[in-house]
Order: sequence, then structure tokens, then C-alpha cells
Amino acid sequence: MTDITPVLATAGSVYIDGTKIEGMFNVKFGDKNIMKDITSLGDLAKKNYPTIQDWSLSFDLKLSKEDAGQIKLRASKSAKTKLVYLVYIAADMYYTCTGGYVESIDSDLSGAEEIVKQSVTISAYDTATLTG
Repeated sequence: MTDITPVLATAGSVYIDGTKIEGMFNVKFGDKNIMKDITSLGDLAKKNYPTIQDWSLSFDLKLSKEDAGQIKLRASKSAKTKLVYLVYIAADMYYTCTGGYVESIDSDLSGAEEIVKQSVTISAYDTATLTG
């Protein structure tokens, strides 16, 4: 049996249009293919075929009015512009998401003395390619 060396997520980060987004946590990235049922009459089992790619990106962040990445994120949401996202899984392994729209930014304002937290969802527009 081959030993494996796990990769720690501490190197993970997200860049929006070349600028790192600071204050992030709970980053979730999904990369999947949309499967199409191609089962025919007479087949003995269900058959699927991968068609187009679909990716998803969501994360939470601690609100900062000074962070350049968060400023780009809010501007992109307001202007409805698609930008390039780099999602680092490790220092030398990342996804290049060639187009994504900010679908939602939800704010948690539950406590007057608490740090404002936001949940962000990015919607895919184009492909995501893994490097590394």
C-alpha cells in the first residue's frame, strides 16, 4: 500500500481579478460535470455521459472596508460584472475560474458588538481549470 501525504488547507486562498480576498474562512469550491442520461431501451444498467462543466464557489468573510479584494467583490456584485477567480487549494495547486458572477452577499448583523460576517456565493459563467 502506498503512503500518501495529505495537503493542509492552510495554504488556501481566493483571488478576484488578480487581488487576494482577505478575511475569508469556510471556503467551499466544487467542480463537477453535468451528467446526461443516455440509457437506451435494452440496456441492462443506467448510463450517463458527462456534458458540460459546472463549478461553484462560496465562502464567509469578516467584513473589511479597506481590503482591496473585498472592495472588488462588492463592486463586481453592484456592476454585475464577471471576473476571473483563482482558488488556491495548496501553494502550488489552484483552479483558474475564467468567469464568475457574485450571486449573493449575505450579511450577519446579529450582534451590535460583533464583527460583521458575510457569506458570499459566486456563480459560474465559464470553465474552471486545475493547475498543479
